[in-house]
Amino acid sequence: MHNTYNTDRADNYFQDMRNEPLRYIPPGARRLLSIGCASGATEAMLKEKLGLEMVVGVEVEGDVAAQAAARLDAVHAGDIEALDLPYPPGHFDAVLCMDVLEHLRDPWRVLRATLGPLMAPGAVLVISVPNVRYWVVLWRLLWGRWDYARRGVLDIGHLRFFTPRTARRMLAEAGLEVIAVRRKYRLYDSLGDRIAGRVVGGVTRRLTNALVSLRAFDILFPLRDFFTYQIVMVAHKPGQTPL
Repeated sequence: MHNTYNTDRADNYFQDMRNEPLRYIPPGARRLLSIGCASGATEAMLKEKLGLEMVVGVEVEGDVAAQAAARLDAVHAGDIEALDLPYPPGHFDAVLCMDVLEHLRDPWRVLRATLGPLMAPGAVLVISVPNVRYWVVLWRLLWGRWDYARRGVLDIGHLRFFTPRTARRMLAEAGLEVIAVRRKYRLYDSLGDRIAGRVVGGVTRRLTNALVSLRAFDILFPLRDFFTYQIVMVAHKPGQTPL
């Protein structure tokens, strides 16, 4: 979901394809609902590679939703907090909310009252949210700074903020059981568009990847939240063994 306050985006903002949902959507899933599908590039790839029968998207940006409509089985243009989706209870085997929930006014209600009922027993939900406990955010806050930017944890379109613990609790309050958590680590991110900061971030990203391969962040368990830039969580709706 891309908030309409975000009026100054890079040209490829709505075109990015994310491969990571491939590892989380179980074999046998047939119908997928993606909230904040952007141009539908990720969803079209998932449909092809996973052999999904039906892929439905929701996108708030009308022009971008039109692009997705050319790729997916159905796309609903509008705000998920206001839409009444025309599908029966338990219709979907998988739901994606990638970089969406932080843009909503009441993501707890959307999960509990809108998406939960549309999920079949055993269906999976995949979410990704930025981690506000990231050390750069905390360091700046210590010095009285909370600077919004066009990208990152403090994207100007973010209305809600989460830590790994509060994201897990949000899913539990929606009646969903977390079955997998993946953390995306960054030693440093500028949290904005300053060229110097992004150069430093690019250099340290190589070191981050090396530390991840050595499982260093798992060893430093008490500190890992502070280097977690984004959280990916997979949950399922109880009622039967996940698909």
